[in-house]
Amino acid sequence: MSEAEAGILSRDELAALLDAIANEGGEETPWPRKRPAPPRKGPIARALSGFAEEQTRLLSTLHQRSLRFSVFAYEPLGTAEFAGSMLPEDLAIVFEMQPSGERGLLVVSRAFFYGWLTIALGGANGVSLQVPSRGYSSVEQRFLRILGTEICQQLGRSLREFAAVDLRVDDVVGPELLGDDVPSRLYVASLDVAGFDEVARLRIGLPSAWVESFAAPAGKSGAPGHELAAALRETPIAVHAEIGHADLGLRRIAALQVGDTLTLDPVPGGEVLVRLEDRPKFRAVRGAIGSRLAVRVVGEV
Repeated sequence: MSEAEAGILSRDELAALLDAIANEGGEETPWPRKRPAPPRKGPIARALSGFAEEQTRLLSTLHQRSLRFSVFAYEPLGTAEFAGSMLPEDLAIVFEMQPSGERGLLVVSRAFFYGWLTIALGGANGVSLQVPSRGYSSVEQRFLRILGTEICQQLGRSLREFAAVDLRVDDVVGPELLGDDVPSRLYVASLDVAGFDEVARLRIGLPSAWVESFAAPAGKSGAPGHELAAALRETPIAVHAEIGHADLGLRRIAALQVGDTLTLDPVPGGEVLVRLEDRPKFRAVRGAIGSRLAVRVVGEV
C-alpha cells in the first residue's frame, strides 16, 4: 500500500467516523447507526453459523494459521445496491443453487483473497500481505474462482442441513455486469475474517425468494399466516429410532436386573424404524458419526 493510499479512510473507518459524528447529537440522520444484526434463530442462522465455524476449522488447519470467520451482519439488499457497495476493482462470484436454478453472489474482499493466495502459494506466516491497487490479473481470476468454488462447496454443505441444495460457481463478474442473471433482491450475510494482516471480509448474497421460503424477512410481518408457518417449521418434534421390539410378561419385567439381556424381534429387512412422535415415518440403517450413534434414512414407511 502506497503512502498516499495509507491516508485514505477505508469504508469501515468512514462508517465508524459517521457513527461517531451522529452520536454527538444534533439533527436526526436518516441512515441507520448500527449494522443489521445477524439472524439468531432458524435454519438460515444455524447454517451461517455452521459455515463460519467450518471455514474457521478448515482454513486454520489447512494453512496452519489462526483464522476466524464470524457473521456480523445480515440484511436485505437490492442487487443494484449490492453492486454499488463493491469497489470498482472487486469481482463477484455468481453461483447457481441447484436444482432450483436461482442465483446468488459471493464477494471475497481483496485482503481476504490476497492473504489466502499468499499462504496457498507457500508464503510463510510472517510474510507481509501485499494487496495491489490494480484489478485482478487473468491468473488471479482463476485462483479467485478456485477459492469461490471451495467456499460454495462448504456453504452448500452447511445449507444442506435443512434444504436439498447444491451450489455451483457459474461466473466471475465485475459490479457493472451484475444484471438480469441475478435476482433483484438478495439477503446478504457479511462475515469478518480475522487472522490476516488487514481487515478481511466475505459477503454472501442469497436469493430472497429462496430465503423467504424458510423464514419471514427480519423485521417484517410477511403475508398473513407466514409468521405462524415459520414458527411451526421450528417446532421441535421427538424422533425415535427403533431397532426392534419384544413382548414381555409382567413377571419377566418385574424380574429384570442390571446386566440382563433382552432378545428383540428385529425390524424386517434389518432396518431401523424411525418414528416421529410415535408415528412410524421412515426406514433407516444404523451407523455412527464419530462417537455418536446415527441413522441414515433410506425410505418412507
